[in-house]
Amino acid sequence: MKRTITIMCLCIFVVSLLGCSQSKVESISKKDIQSITVMELPDGESFLCDENQIESFVKAFNGARLFRNDWGTTDPLRADVLFADGTHLVVWGGSTQGFCGMVKTDAQGQRGEQQNIQGAALDEWFSTMRNITEGNGDVFPIDTAKPNSLSKETVFGAQYIRTNGNCPWMHYPCIVRVTAVEELEEYYHAFAGIFDLEPKTEVYSDTTIGWLDAVKKYDQEWFEQYALFMVILEEGSGSIRHKVKDTVSRGDNNYLVIERIIPEVGTTDMAEWHIMIELMNTAKIDGVMTDENGVWGMEPVSVKEMIQRFNDFIVSCAKERLSPADIESVLNMDMPIIERLDYATIKTRSLNYFYGTYDPGYDEAPIWTIQFNTTKDAILGPITYYVDSSGYVFASDYRE
Repeated sequence: MKRTITIMCLCIFVVSLLGCSQSKVESISKKDIQSITVMELPDGESFLCDENQIESFVKAFNGARLFRNDWGTTDPLRADVLFADGTHLVVWGGSTQGFCGMVKTDAQGQRGEQQNIQGAALDEWFSTMRNITEGNGDVFPIDTAKPNSLSKETVFGAQYIRTNGNCPWMHYPCIVRVTAVEELEEYYHAFAGIFDLEPKTEVYSDTTIGWLDAVKKYDQEWFEQYALFMVILEEGSGSIRHKVKDTVSRGDNNYLVIERIIPEVGTTDMAEWHIMIELMNTAKIDGVMTDENGVWGMEPVSVKEMIQRFNDFIVSCAKERLSPADIESVLNMDMPIIERLDYATIKTRSLNYFYGTYDPGYDEAPIWTIQFNTTKDAILGPITYYVDSSGYVFASDYRE
């Protein structure tokens, strides 16, 4: 009897293991991929995959299955897959233990649960990549990428402005293309107070000149020949600096190459930067490339698109406060009325309802009102929410 029970338990255990390993991974599509960067671990060279290598990775990955997660491995290679929507898939492989590891990261940088996966084709793909890192195959090294028709002479200048800011809506890095003085003015009026764009009377060792100081040189005559590409990025330490090195091509895509200068010992403060890169107004840029992180494959956006991204964010925060009954009565759900004020103005208004205490710390702090107009039979009339730049809804003009 005991022997029978033992055999049954073993069968159930084996079947459960097989069941875990039979679940296929969530498939991916080549058309959704911006780039795949392969890195030799722990700190070896990086290179970009070509179209054939990307296609073969997709086929190999889609054929893999989830594997038990109670085993660990040390893999010699890492493949960083960047998708067009800003999400990432990292896959580790190349070990002799017959399985790989993977983890997904969303567009806001939120890391998912790491999982083990298994697939013969995926092992073969990493084996091929390992031959490349060992000098036995074709490779496109990041630091020796062939310059395209832009050439390094096309980068006419660069300014590095530390602007800081609290921007949970922002997916870093972001490239904003500016083509006119009016666009610089629009950008300032939209994002002053979100980023520190003010001029600086004094510059210290851990600061730079102000954004307004930097843009003084760009007049309409300058924009007739050149374009300004603002690369906005965030660093985990204010001690990290940057250097624009070149422009390079990969297939039909052109990338700005930015070196990250990382000191041996750095501070633990977060830092946001506006790197202002001057190119010909005919230049086509598809993303940013770094020596250690591969490609940040994002297309530049216009100033208007950048402003719209922020407006969409704060409107979405206000919409989350609406009840189902409110939603039914709102007439302008897709295009609510948005107004930018400052905290000093907000304090003078007689609000019906505050959510606890709120104090941004200075009267000039930007605040946005989001007004939803309602039907005539709605008892409370228009619904207005007050939102700060972080998306915090701290007050409304009616009691929920």
